[in-house]
Amino acid sequence: MSHTNMSPTNMSPTNMSPTNMSNANMTPTNMSHTNMSPTNMSPTNMSPTNMSPTNMSPTNMSPTNMSPTNMSPTNMSPTNMSNANMTPTNMSHTNMSPTNMSPTNMPGRNGHSALIPLL
Repeated sequence: MSHTNMSPTNMSPTNMSPTNMSNANMTPTNMSHTNMSPTNMSPTNMSPTNMSPTNMSPTNMSPTNMSPTNMSPTNMSPTNMSNANMTPTNMSHTNMSPTNMSPTNMPGRNGHSALIPLL
């Protein structure tokens, strides 16, 4: 019940809304020590940019996009997620089109995308 936890911001009508406080959102998994860790809840991770409606859209947060394969340590590695690899040009609609990213155009070994270098 600290002053920080009970601050006007934390206790605002938006934060305490029926949606935010719903049984679906307040599950043991969602509220676990892992999910609520200082790293996950850091100002950087919880920034207005990271938490924007665009970034948190149903499409971006879909089970397909957030699958264990897509979110794997290999796919999310510092190298793969580096500023050099994630440039607007590399991530453009043209470069990331369904045709360019098709299994035919992106063949890899053992079913892995060719985007991921396998040593």
